[in-house]
Amino acid sequence: NILARWKEKQTEKWNNLPKGQFAINASAYTAAADECGKSDGITASGIKVEEKRTLACPPALPFGTKIAIEGMGEYRCEDRGGAIKGNHIDIYVQTKKEAFAFGRRNLMAEVIE
Repeated sequence: NILARWKEKQTEKWNNLPKGQFAINASAYTAAADECGKSDGITASGIKVEEKRTLACPPALPFGTKIAIEGMGEYRCEDRGGAIKGNHIDIYVQTKKEAFAFGRRNLMAEVIE
């Protein structure tokens, strides 16, 4: 299991996960080549993207972290991105239309696992 291997490598991060709710600046992205530099849909963690599951998270959040996002549901950190720093989280969607419609939103989130 890919995420189990990451869990072993990222123990320090798992021990320092945020407690309780925290504010995130959320945007949306697709697996298109012009956004990712490739179009195979394979994330930085090695898992293929999936709508309603995949997040690109800042480096402080380890791969596999499950996060409940206000009004959106539960997602999992599986990807990284050059612009994903601080409290910025990118939510994977399938189409550019969805990504543009999402825009940027300040939402509350909570680590659930």
